[in-house]
Amino acid sequence: MKAQPSAGRVLLCSTAKAGGVIQSATWNSATGEIGTLHESAKIVSPAFMAFDRTGGEDRVYVVSEANGSKAIVSAFAADPTTGALQLINTQSSGGDGPTHVATSPDGRMLALANYSGGSITTYRIDSRGALSTPVSHIQYMGHGPNPDRQESAHAHSARFTSDSRFLLVNNFGLDQILIYRVDPLTAVLTPHSTPVWAAKPGSGPRHIAFHPNGRWIYCLNELDSTVEILQWDSKAGTVTSAGRVSSLPKNFPPGKAFSGEIQVSPDGRNLYIGNRVASDTMAVFRIEKAGGGLTLIQLANNGGRNTRHFAIDPTGRWLILCEIASNTVVILERSASTGRLSEPVHTYPLESPMFVGFLPN
Repeated sequence: MKAQPSAGRVLLCSTAKAGGVIQSATWNSATGEIGTLHESAKIVSPAFMAFDRTGGEDRVYVVSEANGSKAIVSAFAADPTTGALQLINTQSSGGDGPTHVATSPDGRMLALANYSGGSITTYRIDSRGALSTPVSHIQYMGHGPNPDRQESAHAHSARFTSDSRFLLVNNFGLDQILIYRVDPLTAVLTPHSTPVWAAKPGSGPRHIAFHPNGRWIYCLNELDSTVEILQWDSKAGTVTSAGRVSSLPKNFPPGKAFSGEIQVSPDGRNLYIGNRVASDTMAVFRIEKAGGGLTLIQLANNGGRNTRHFAIDPTGRWLILCEIASNTVVILERSASTGRLSEPVHTYPLESPMFVGFLPN
């Protein structure tokens, strides 16, 4: 990959044959090019990362999607100039198959979701960025109507609200978003007085994306490739549905495509969803100013196969896609005026790319 003048750095997780690695490269926001990849850390099965800079230093938290003693979360100090990662400490995830991790906006807490273990765990973060031993650990029981994918509870993501007062957990196996109150001093979770929002049975809520205004939440349902438009009441800590739309073409055969990731553009004008398997496309929505409704305006060519994850660069001009089935990283350009995506601009080889994220300058 050709090195370019840097306007930041990008980190990429790869579950390569050697077991797993985090790669770093320069990122050129003028041209949408990635520089030469350098190994930042070897780590078992890196699946998802979270970034924090509240203390003035860059920190990166990574979950290893493994089982038993190898199911861990690792804290790193990051050098934004070189992308080098220095291990701070590791902790047990508390369950098998951790697949998602998030830090609280105040930088004091971390939460992760154990997919195959069907549980979530929280931690305190100290001034050095080190993780405490597990604080709250919640195990889920039950199953959903899909016998192949919802045979048990599967926690797929855990996200803090912008005020760090609540944690929202997407339980893919139970078709629920669970709501917890969070003690910011201890990271202890308490079920909220309205603890559950129920998704459509068999839809499989995977990830959520917050709108910059803090009032709208978009819930990506993997199994039926839909997105639920939710209104968030930050005072009451409740969500209510305001509509539901598909990320696929009209009359697309059900049960053939499965959405993977969801992101809102930094300007709050567009929502993006990566479709997978039978539809290798990026769904582009216009977010309506009145009420946060969604209008599908494009199904863009993603340039690869099976978009496991993608990220929008800080300028809002580019999308970097991790195409896990084609072992490629693909760059698309985003129109500032319409939000529509270009044909693939750059394509780079990378074995089993799982996650991409940006370090600030």
